[in-house]
Amino acid sequence: MTTLTNGASQNRHQIEEAYGSAFLSIIDTIERGDMYGVVTEGPVHSLTEKMNIDTSSRVLDLCCGIGGPARLIAKKYGSEVVGVDISEFNIQEARKRTQQANLSDKVRFQRADVLDLTFKDESFTHVFGCDAWVYIQNKGELYQQAAKLLVADGILGFTDFRVLNPKNTTYWWENIFGTHYIETAETYENLLQTSGFTILDHTDITRMAIDGLVETAGRMIARRDALHANPGPQVYCMMHEFIMTLVHDYIFGNLRHGGYMCKKQQ
Repeated sequence: MTTLTNGASQNRHQIEEAYGSAFLSIIDTIERGDMYGVVTEGPVHSLTEKMNIDTSSRVLDLCCGIGGPARLIAKKYGSEVVGVDISEFNIQEARKRTQQANLSDKVRFQRADVLDLTFKDESFTHVFGCDAWVYIQNKGELYQQAAKLLVADGILGFTDFRVLNPKNTTYWWENIFGTHYIETAETYENLLQTSGFTILDHTDITRMAIDGLVETAGRMIARRDALHANPGPQVYCMMHEFIMTLVHDYIFGNLRHGGYMCKKQQ
């Protein structure tokens, strides 16, 4: 695996290497619901329930991975969802799994740089992200792009890492999953407001993130033999170290996890 620097197009090959077949085999073996992020389905349900998504909604999932949250939203609310990701591997997997779930009439995917989208202005009622925007260094540009694509009073909702204090901290697990551009809650909120959003809700979901990681570790232990066979003992041990290091950083370090919901200003 290799280091990423952001989620833009020039890093497509690095993203595909970090989130490729080895990582996917773990997700499938432990039956994690196609959730690539730190959080599992629980926090996604909690956030989307606040976003007033319904059958008339048009949802844009930015940095969608293999489409787990996109399919969850479409199945739960009956809405149309478009998922965008820079990785061709992710997009192909997302399409395949969506077809298998009989949701192709509701969910579609396209490969694109999330900072260079070509949708028409005001194409979506909601923009969603799950633990992926941390790879984008220029978050203000991302939020401005989201505001441009949202209808009046459109809703932006996302989950992601945050830090308690601004520090130039390099985390060990960035060697596996790439550079993370993590901001304080105050910085996120300032960037959102200057990008044309009103903050409706900001929830600390660190406890939910920890619970999800501990559950993931338990599932990996329960399926140790299968994971040792594929993707192999080295990847298995590395993933366990990543999970437990992340839990330690949440409990004893500067790291936290947040859920955000905002409305586009008139």
